[in-house]
Amino acid sequence: MTSSLPLSNLDAVLSSGTALLAGTTFAAGALRGFSGFGAALLLAPVYSLFMPPVDAVAIIVLLNVVTTAQMLPGAVPITPRRFVGSLFFPAVTTLPVGVAILSFFDPEVMRRFIGAIVVALCLMLLSGWTYNGPRGRLTDVATGMLSGFLTGTAGIGGPPLILYLLAGNTAPSVNRAIFIVFFGMTQVVALLSFALGGLLTAHQAIYAAMLLPVYLLATATGTWAFQTAARRREAAVRQVSLVFLLAIGVVTLFM
Repeated sequence: MTSSLPLSNLDAVLSSGTALLAGTTFAAGALRGFSGFGAALLLAPVYSLFMPPVDAVAIIVLLNVVTTAQMLPGAVPITPRRFVGSLFFPAVTTLPVGVAILSFFDPEVMRRFIGAIVVALCLMLLSGWTYNGPRGRLTDVATGMLSGFLTGTAGIGGPPLILYLLAGNTAPSVNRAIFIVFFGMTQVVALLSFALGGLLTAHQAIYAAMLLPVYLLATATGTWAFQTAARRREAAVRQVSLVFLLAIGVVTLFM
């Protein structure tokens, strides 16, 4: 399956879902700015309703690569670099595999796959489930490899890492920094993999450019919220975000 997002479809896409696309993009950017994760989980199911999975993933990656620069200055100084490296290098080995597999998926199957992952992640986090097993180099490598693979196939490499980190005792600000740095690095690799695989097009860049102002504003808003009073209500905001993500996943999975 190849990309099929011609500019001739632009008016149809915008007229049929302008409010949904803009609103979802803003909500995703704000969520990412606040928590460091969750944007792709929210964007992928909705974008896949309007375009093929290859294009949806490419546009999500383009948006995230550009906006990562907004959050890096505050994240890099408190990021445990050795830990991020133990996740990132394994992820690099599986990410191109995921990209290669993506091009062969049926769009309907891929959309439902994305919805199932979102629903499963949200239910696990809302239930209070945490990973209490052993931690070390082996689990770091396994988490990184799975995250890389899911980044390539669906643009949503967050679930394994989110569950892994939220189950620990690391400070929320450090977790957020890890998410920002790790996902930023893997998204650059994903972008390169798309380009080398011939899956990156000018049409995707045009669509991403149209959504970018909304995403930039939302990311800045979420970052500001984290740095101010909203940080004191992080648990409540995270629960509301997860409920919203769960609803999006259910709609995508069963509609």
